[in-house]
Amino acid sequence: MFKKGIFDQRKNNQLEDYYKILGTTAKAGPEKIKERYFEKLRAFPPETHPEEFQQIRKAYETLKNPDERRKYDILRKFGPKIEKEMNNAMIQVITGNDKAAHKTLSKIIEMDPDNVQGYLIKAELYLEQNNLADFEIYFQKAIEKVKTEEGADLAFLKIALLAEHGYMEAAQKEIVCSKERYPASATQFDQISIRVYRGLRDYENLWQITSKLVPPIKESQPDHIYLMIDWLIAGLELEKKKEISHIISRMKKLLRLIEDQEERDYLTSVFVDEYCGYHDVGRFEDAMAFIELALFIDKNDKELQALKKELVPLVALDATIRRLDCDCYLIPYLKVVALKHFYESFDIEPEEGFSADYYQTIAEYKDCNEEIAWGIMQIKKRYPAVYKAFQSDWEALFAEHTAGLNREAKRRLR
Repeated sequence: MFKKGIFDQRKNNQLEDYYKILGTTAKAGPEKIKERYFEKLRAFPPETHPEEFQQIRKAYETLKNPDERRKYDILRKFGPKIEKEMNNAMIQVITGNDKAAHKTLSKIIEMDPDNVQGYLIKAELYLEQNNLADFEIYFQKAIEKVKTEEGADLAFLKIALLAEHGYMEAAQKEIVCSKERYPASATQFDQISIRVYRGLRDYENLWQITSKLVPPIKESQPDHIYLMIDWLIAGLELEKKKEISHIISRMKKLLRLIEDQEERDYLTSVFVDEYCGYHDVGRFEDAMAFIELALFIDKNDKELQALKKELVPLVALDATIRRLDCDCYLIPYLKVVALKHFYESFDIEPEEGFSADYYQTIAEYKDCNEEIAWGIMQIKKRYPAVYKAFQSDWEALFAEHTAGLNREAKRRLR
């Protein structure tokens, strides 16, 4: 929300000039802002200039993020000088006194009907209260107060706010409308749609957008690594095996160009977060893709090496389970039992509908003792990793289903 890191209470509640702090202008692109940022860090190291260092960091953290930068630019451009009532409103917002803030903002709007900032803050207050209808009303009033050519900026901000508060479907609809209304800004809306499609788990559209936005190899810049992370995620979700290896190869080429240690550390944390997400749901092969990217940044990291070492046998087991599941010679009973062991051993949430399928299959094949016993023997012979991982369970199941077999049936199993 606007209350987070925008107003500097130490400077009479004036909006800090982040561009001035970094020694650049509002027209500067991401690369120029990044360049100025590192220049300022060298000029004002934290050891000797702690206050300036914090200001520089704060300015860069806002301007490097497209969503936060647009929010800041809108406040910087449209926000009038902060008067007493606006100061009161901001204090009320920060302290969570939303009712008083609404009242104060209404008073400001009454005094200054063209106060775009007042409409925007009031709109987001409604959004935080899950009042989407009034959010739409007040945001539309803000749009009506700006010039037509500036409407794209507010449309972008509206989408960002909807996504930030979890209204992904509403954000998606706004993207479609905004691209039609502001065709010149279509690429910017495509960029923010990445966040929305990830939130909706709409990986088909995520794949299409990221594939469209990723530049040719010769035009790629280090900052494109974040776009490629989303591209890789879409590819993993859609199981695009051939494309995945190509994407990872391109990502590694960009990683070689990133020399700043702080950014390398940040990317490592991003890769580890993605690794954890896939590991926790039992998608070990996909988790491996991210841990290997993290190790590409620092191959000597002991913790990353340990994570990969723990992951290698799980990837192999996962792959073997998949092959077993496609084995037409094994009855379905053994396949669901193997999957159940796999899910339970690694505390994985089963796929939707698995529980119902499991109990139905168990009931259907429960009396097929000889077929089950033969199948367990085949698993031991052809899928030793699966048998060894759950050996005690397979042995108990084998004993259970051979206990009632006659001599001839047991002979056939030898």
